[in-house]
Amino acid sequence: MSTYCTQQDLVVRFGLAHLLLLADRDQDQVLDADVVAQAIASASAEIDLAVRGLYAVPLSPVDPVIVDIACDLALLRLYVAPTNLPEGVLEAAKVARALLTEIAAGRRDLTAARISVAAGPATNDVLTAADDPMFTLDGLKGF
Repeated sequence: MSTYCTQQDLVVRFGLAHLLLLADRDQDQVLDADVVAQAIASASAEIDLAVRGLYAVPLSPVDPVIVDIACDLALLRLYVAPTNLPEGVLEAAKVARALLTEIAAGRRDLTAARISVAAGPATNDVLTAADDPMFTLDGLKGF
């Protein structure tokens, strides 16, 4: 699975001390790589889910805004108790999700490849085909 940010991106953006409070579960003063990787994978999956209707996923190339979104969503996932979320973390995740909605709706463009839409009928007509009806009024007489 492709991810849109790295552990180092999180460290640069939020600081090692902050991340150690969240992702050092064994308290050895070293980030637990598997905890961070899970948060990043989950954030990346959310991004893919949001944009897959318009863009080929995984996104390539990865715009800096996608890295920012991934970092904000990954940080949110590192919090074990969602009831104790700092307001700034929650607000950043809300902004990231709102931006994803804008991207998915096509109101913001990425440099990643869009999905090509196959050419359909030129009109708005609905095209249907069906077998002959199994039950007809004549065939049901007497029932």
